[in-house]
Amino acid sequence: MFLTMILLVLIGLLSAVLGSLVGIGGGIIIVPTLVYLGVNHHLLHGITTQIAIGTSSVILIVTGLSSSVGYLKTKQVDIKNGSIFLFGLLPGSL
Repeated sequence: MFLTMILLVLIGLLSAVLGSLVGIGGGIIIVPTLVYLGVNHHLLHGITTQIAIGTSSVILIVTGLSSSVGYLKTKQVDIKNGSIFLFGLLPGSL
């Protein structure tokens, strides 16, 4: 169990570093890795493709909110135009 947690932390670190260097999202590394370890090697019990995608989505939400707070603190956000954009975005996402 402890070794699995260390492995997941290392995968997360690797995906963050590669994502930052190359400019890709970490999900392109996290999802296939979780599926590979869960389905093929049974190191992660109960991991399916759907759970791997959901896990990646939660990670994206957390990192996106963290980045948004940073941009808000440095006043690099156009609240007015962002709010207008949000009115079209919310119905379109349903």
